[in-house]
Amino acid sequence: MRAAVGLSGSKEVIPPVAMPSFASVIRLFTAIVLLLPAYARANSPDPAVSLTVELDDSVYAVHQPIMVAITVTGSGEGSIEIPSLRLEDEFIDLSLSEAGRGILARTMTEDPVRASAGRPELVRIAPGKSQVEVLNLLFSYGSFIARGQPLALSFGQYVLVPGTYSLSARLRIPGEKKGLAPNLVNSNSATFRVLPAAAFPEDTLLLYDFVARARFPSYPAFLSPDAARLKAMSRENLSSFFRSRYLMLMYYASDLPNDRLPVETLIQSLRRAGVPELRRAAVFWLECKLARRKGQEKAAWLRAMNAPWLTGRLTSVRDTWLARSAQGQLDPDIGE
Repeated sequence: MRAAVGLSGSKEVIPPVAMPSFASVIRLFTAIVLLLPAYARANSPDPAVSLTVELDDSVYAVHQPIMVAITVTGSGEGSIEIPSLRLEDEFIDLSLSEAGRGILARTMTEDPVRASAGRPELVRIAPGKSQVEVLNLLFSYGSFIARGQPLALSFGQYVLVPGTYSLSARLRIPGEKKGLAPNLVNSNSATFRVLPAAAFPEDTLLLYDFVARARFPSYPAFLSPDAARLKAMSRENLSSFFRSRYLMLMYYASDLPNDRLPVETLIQSLRRAGVPELRRAAVFWLECKLARRKGQEKAAWLRAMNAPWLTGRLTSVRDTWLARSAQGQLDPDIGE
């Protein structure tokens, strides 16, 4: 204790000041750090966009490709800048869960401050306009299971085992100023079921018949010495599968593109066959990715796409690839 002289001249005893413990300081510092992202987001404008996840079907055969469209649409009064929707750029997070088992896999980054460290190239979208990413979910979350799945093995296809699943997404839009946490935009949850191939006898019989006629091997066809012939037969028989749930499986097997079938003819044929718009958009997406392999300059090829059949999601696909073309993102790889 210390003594001090008061105004009256008497001595007063001043009790010692208790110093905070090291553990208390650490707890206080941790609490402040945890509050920073919430404070930063509270001081960032709400993003004027909506994020949706859509599937090309609601029920799938076990080896049927699951085509997903992730769409960001401007929903405010003014335009807004968004980052790339490509999964490898890590601004879009996916979460897949199975009924009764919880989350099976996710790409979500749990540290939004760290995720906002750099300012990426952004794409400006106007109100009502969209950017889209189309992918085969099996490439991201499927497993290669040979036992009991002869068709999946022959086509070299990943699968999800039968069950009920839900897929959702989250978009991180970087803060306008350095140090601000990104705005997080959550999507809807899309639910779908995967059933054994036997649940779809007509479609599966058509596929088995083709595999037998084409003499597909019991291992991945693309590894076969006869791969070129198998790909050619898949291209020649593609139209037989326009109304089948295995259209995208055959489309991948054909090792596109089919130079003798212009994309305009292909898409219009799919429309006349009643193929759902999202599945047509998936085909158009892959055709856009592979335009370079057709010997075409992608940007000019896309700008020429103003035909009447180019509506709805297909317009968003074209606009997305035009934006990527402007940024030099002309990746011809279809493995997405």
